Amino acid sequence: MERQQSQSPYHWLNMISLWGSRDRKHDRQFRSPEVKNQVERLRQRIAKADDKAARGDDLEIVRAWEKLLWLDHLGLVPEKERILIGKILWSRGQEPWPTIPGHFPEATWRWPAPPVIEADALFRKMLLQKTLADMSSPASMTTTNSKARRSWGFPVNDAFLRAWINSLVREPWPVGEVAAGLEIVRRWWEGEWSDLAHDAPMIEEVHAALIDRLDKLDSIFFKGLPSNWRTHPEIEPHLAVWVDEVVAAGKQAGAPFWRYRLLNALHKADDATLVAIQTELAECLLDTARSEMGDNAAIVSADWIRLENSHKPEILIEVFGGIIAARRMPNLIWVLHVLEKMVHHRADWIDDQLLSMIELGLVKLEAELSYRDRPWGTAIADEEVPILRFNCARLAIALEWSPNRLSSAATSAWLSIAANDPLPEMRFLTEGFESNRAI
Repeated sequence: MERQQSQSPYHWLNMISLWGSRDRKHDRQFRSPEVKNQVERLRQRIAKADDKAARGDDLEIVRAWEKLLWLDHLGLVPEKERILIGKILWSRGQEPWPTIPGHFPEATWRWPAPPVIEADALFRKMLLQKTLADMSSPASMTTTNSKARRSWGFPVNDAFLRAWINSLVREPWPVGEVAAGLEIVRRWWEGEWSDLAHDAPMIEEVHAALIDRLDKLDSIFFKGLPSNWRTHPEIEPHLAVWVDEVVAAGKQAGAPFWRYRLLNALHKADDATLVAIQTELAECLLDTARSEMGDNAAIVSADWIRLENSHKPEILIEVFGGIIAARRMPNLIWVLHVLEKMVHHRADWIDDQLLSMIELGLVKLEAELSYRDRPWGTAIADEEVPILRFNCARLAIALEWSPNRLSSAATSAWLSIAANDPLPEMRFLTEGFESNRAI
């Protein structure tokens, strides 16, 4: 799932979890004059910003961009305004890539580039000029151990890997550029891995950061390496050896490399490994303790669903059905999201049994996620209610929209709930559904 691309401590609205679940798929048919005027004023403000302000030295400009990004994510910025904002960004003359004050470089993608500009190629050019920061680089906090070889900085700067993943989501990279990116990562690995392997088992924070970085590498291998990468002429043999070394050493450190193993198992038709991967993912998803591994297991499950011509993960699908029917926390939030992706990408995997379990869960969640008079004894904390309602509505809309006719009384009920929800994000969901259904 995409997250907000902000480095700024100044958040216009405190709804990051809803932001992370939102997709801007179409232009809104309804916008109040007040919103239209607000967008125009914000666009005029950033257009007048001088070079110093455009670099992020002006808090007012940073906040103006924050507001524009929020409004755009909600689908409230007209396409005409989006084009004008994109022209402002690209007119700054920043080489090789224009950036939004206070945000990571990927945030620029939110706005259309002029037609003559090959934005994705320029982004790759910009990224391949960078390096992957050492985990021992100076940061706002450091930690060490009397037996450790280094001091380690936090938060870890994984901007290079995150940007690469986001770029791969947009479009595949040419194999030569994938190889160049891997060389950048390999230089980091050779400089720090020996000390990381020694220190990480002794320092919990270092170990967690290392597993997170290796998970990003797993995602890059999964999304970036072509099926014939081992024999591709632009992938030097030493890089193939190094990838195997990373996976082997990473697994010893505790990184599962689920995606990489999945691709290998599918390529070799290795049913035993496919079952093992499903079992590992299921164990994490069923864990009652909130953990990064549970989050990662859900993301990997969604990646599996999006694979074309993939092996149907029967074990995982049964687990998804069990989690939603039992409303099992904390990974219910993720499973609702994964099931929505399944409706969009692999509706043929949703059989009568899974559909019955989904409907059972949605019916039970109507009461358990009410804003008032919630029943006692659920495992759902009050603060989880808004995002769970949001994801229930998204799943219900996906089922209603499905060409496989997966709608039911439960999905219709959630459409009604969303249409009358006090949160605008919920109402916007149904507005988009109704406007498309009316076409």
